[in-house]
Amino acid sequence: MDVSTSHSMLDRFEQLSKTHPDIQVISWIMGREKSLEWLNSVGICQDEILKSLVPSIPPLELRQIVAAAEPEIFLWTGYIDSQQIAKIYNQYCSLDNPKILDFGCGCGRMTRYLPGAFGCDINPDLVNWCQKNLHDVNTMLNRTKPPLPYEDKTFDIIYSLSIFSHLPEHLSVLWLQDLLRILKPGGLLILTTHGIAALKIIRESQIHQDLFQMNSDDANSILETIEKESFVFRAYPKNVLEIANVGDEYGNTFISAIYIKKMWDNDFFHLESFLPGGLRNWQDIVVLKRI
Repeated sequence: MDVSTSHSMLDRFEQLSKTHPDIQVISWIMGREKSLEWLNSVGICQDEILKSLVPSIPPLELRQIVAAAEPEIFLWTGYIDSQQIAKIYNQYCSLDNPKILDFGCGCGRMTRYLPGAFGCDINPDLVNWCQKNLHDVNTMLNRTKPPLPYEDKTFDIIYSLSIFSHLPEHLSVLWLQDLLRILKPGGLLILTTHGIAALKIIRESQIHQDLFQMNSDDANSILETIEKESFVFRAYPKNVLEIANVGDEYGNTFISAIYIKKMWDNDFFHLESFLPGGLRNWQDIVVLKRI
């Protein structure tokens, strides 16, 4: 699995480096890997030729539903998260061109970097935008409950970032069952969840408290009980649900490592890895392989 940068973008970066000493110095300081991060995010926003070589950037009203609204941050997180998913897949599986599904793809924050991938989401506005603008990605609308519109044993890898971090327990169980259905034996399922790492950040950060509509005491209370309760779900208020357009059963979910190891490592999935704060020191990453 590979997240590559097109030759035309690399050629443009070389041109920019020759005519802009500041960009040349940036590339020397950062090295190739970080330079590619710059190229696929800030560079696209600053240079019209680079921007013309990639899919459109979603409008503000769509970006702010799924991620940081600033174009540079939206693009950068999509790029580095895609790179991380690819590295995890390559660590546990060996297919060069796996069939990929982004479950909860939003407006293509990550699928834009994965031509040939499949994506699905329950928000029709996000799906419509992807269908009109990400022509190398097969994006479909799904319902708030399974099944997904795919045949059994279709995908080699399914990833789902910041979806199971918002589902009540009964829905997470149903979706895991359906993702199991469409994943090939030996295929990889990569999920992110909110856990102790996220709660500690929320406890100390006013910005995150506002985002999660809780105060420091709330976060501390969940921290003190999460190992006992294991799975904590707090539903979003009605106005947030209306903006997100994701159905009535959606909120903020906090899941302990104990729960994941007990419930998700079973006769159907093997827990390959659990990475606390593995997604940008924020959400936990869960790596499951279908048995």
